[in-house]
Amino acid sequence: MKKNNLINILQLLKEQFLNFIHIYHLSNYFIVFIGLTIINWLIVRNIYGGEDFFVHWVGTSQFLKQAISPYSKETHQLLLQLAQSLKILPYIKNYYYAYPFFEFIIYLPFAFINNFDLARAVWLSFNIFTAFASGYFCFLILDWKIEKMTNKLLIIFTSQFIYFLISFLSGDNSMVIFCLLLITVLLIKREQFELSGILLAFTSMNWPLVWIIWIFIFITMFRRKAWTFFIWFMITLSLLIIGSLLILPGWPLQYFKVILNNPEVISLQIPGTIFTRWFPGMNRWIGNLIAIICSAWLILQWSITEHNDDQFHWKFSLTLALSPLIWIRNDFGQMPILLFGYLYVLSHWFKRDKNLGRNILILFSIIFSIILPLLSIKNGAILLTNPYPFIFYFCPLIVLIANLYWIRNWIFNKIAIYY
Repeated sequence: MKKNNLINILQLLKEQFLNFIHIYHLSNYFIVFIGLTIINWLIVRNIYGGEDFFVHWVGTSQFLKQAISPYSKETHQLLLQLAQSLKILPYIKNYYYAYPFFEFIIYLPFAFINNFDLARAVWLSFNIFTAFASGYFCFLILDWKIEKMTNKLLIIFTSQFIYFLISFLSGDNSMVIFCLLLITVLLIKREQFELSGILLAFTSMNWPLVWIIWIFIFITMFRRKAWTFFIWFMITLSLLIIGSLLILPGWPLQYFKVILNNPEVISLQIPGTIFTRWFPGMNRWIGNLIAIICSAWLILQWSITEHNDDQFHWKFSLTLALSPLIWIRNDFGQMPILLFGYLYVLSHWFKRDKNLGRNILILFSIIFSIILPLLSIKNGAILLTNPYPFIFYFCPLIVLIANLYWIRNWIFNKIAIYY
């Protein structure tokens, strides 16, 4: 029985890959990737950024070429020295490799590139393609068939989403995690629970980003009695941990030592502490109270049993919107995935009234593709000479939550009349 299950998993993986190469013409894909990398290389040589990728690149290279643990003091000292000679964020001081070791899977190819600017340019190209793939998966999940004119507007909104730009410049792996989550949700929708469990396990590469979303997905799978999902999730996670232990024995202890001694690196602090960084002078208990209220509210919404995919998508979008208010961070790693929530809201506005939906899409594009970028230029944040102000963190969350509750009755009470 186990052998048959494994054969089925491999067959499903083969089918997914064949679907992928059917969608994308790989030769054209490669040519565009090379051209994009050249452009990115010319750009990144002259701007700050890539701090998150920088830490991964150095940590992976140190282990690959020198057999030195990325968690060691030697690696930390090297990070500090190199950061002074490269165009890394000027206001970042603490460079620590604070990630699960098996995360090297996605950074290994880039570690072979000795020049940081070139490695960063290749990573940026990879993330741009991942972002477009993520947008494609959003439309697959939502079963949203759109008109030609609307398609152009959506491409502009998606490609110029300010939080994609922030992610690209910082060099973090949120786009990869975002894409894996979307594929997981798509597979859950198609009841391919084994594959969804496998892919969700890979998101543990950046567990601080997704642990609240994990809880929501676990609850959903438990209700559906999808036990194979849990089995394959645990098998995959175990293989990742055991396999990386064979390469670097003892890395979990080194990893936990780094994050416990430097909790600010992954925002492993109580919400109120991070809240006071956004709002100096405010009482930290205000931040803690916001986190407690949002947690209670999210649990209450999770308790409502969904009867169709649409209701599942609404709860998933709400989880994406409330997670940053529960696990308050001082970075924007969580923000790119908000795009799914906004596309979900837009899909319902278009179903309700095409003209109204188009106007709201234009409004969102003005806010997230024009106003916020202009404000970030004025603040100096887009060039990464200053940190982003709080409005960039809280504004999209409030707007998304308001829209989700505006359309909630259409979805759960079925009072909508689409035309």
